[in-house]
Amino acid sequence: MHSQSEFLEAIRQHTTSKADVSLASRLIEDLRIDGDDAEELIEALNARAHPDCPDVKWQKHFHAEGELLSWSHFPKWLAYHAGLVKHPPLRTVESLTVEKLMTLYRLNRKMI
Repeated sequence: MHSQSEFLEAIRQHTTSKADVSLASRLIEDLRIDGDDAEELIEALNARAHPDCPDVKWQKHFHAEGELLSWSHFPKWLAYHAGLVKHPPLRTVESLTVEKLMTLYRLNRKMI
């Protein structure tokens, strides 16, 4: 990826949210990219960035699909999306913005 617009377009292709994609967009909270969607996004970015893929512990920033689809989680998920509760009943992950993700790919850091 050679430009900011190409990077933003790659993000747009992996979100189902109607929110505008900007550098300040948070991947989970604003763009609803988590679980398998996050995995597909990272795979697509890695394919474009190869061999300069960052060495990142993605589980710090995203939930696994199994966490999102757990039957014990499902009623709580429904309540969250219906606006009945404010916080999703999942483990806490570090928020990741589009800008921070872009920085990881540009600088190929091994720190997160």
